[in-house]
Amino acid sequence: MRLLGRFGEVIAEDLGPVPQFLRPSLDRLGVPGYRVLRWEKDGDDYRDPAQWPECSVATNATHDTEPTAVWYEGQAREDRERLRKVPGLGGLDVDKPFEEGARDLLLRVVYASPSRLALVTFQDALGARERINTPGTSDAGDWTFRMPMTVDELLADEGTIERLANLALDTDRAKLK
Repeated sequence: MRLLGRFGEVIAEDLGPVPQFLRPSLDRLGVPGYRVLRWEKDGDDYRDPAQWPECSVATNATHDTEPTAVWYEGQAREDRERLRKVPGLGGLDVDKPFEEGARDLLLRVVYASPSRLALVTFQDALGARERINTPGTSDAGDWTFRMPMTVDELLADEGTIERLANLALDTDRAKLK
């Protein structure tokens, strides 16, 4: 819903325990809510991001979760097996720790979803493990994360720029003009 016209869009932060009526209400209003891969489940089985609604925001993690690398490595083998059943994730090697291959496969299924917007934390784009915030705490580590490089250094990292650009182009998240 373009409530703010050309200056922005309203997005609902429908994370955590939410009442059953919330998502249908948001859909009726045309307000996208979040779809976080690790939480989108039917029982123990992950929902296919390709089936997420267009009126949604796709992501693997938020500022309040551990980065995907930490989450993935904390999953038991059987949980990784269930994750591997998601179309597009069959190439995950459930016996190996998080690596570039897992990083990019997990990014790709989010990028490829029909969600109107895909958000990727800096840590997930790079496969980093530093956490931004831990909800319900107020210790010295919260909100102290800083990028390990300057923007200029990131822009000079041709391998990372090319990898992320190709992910966006391959999944139609970016259009060449």
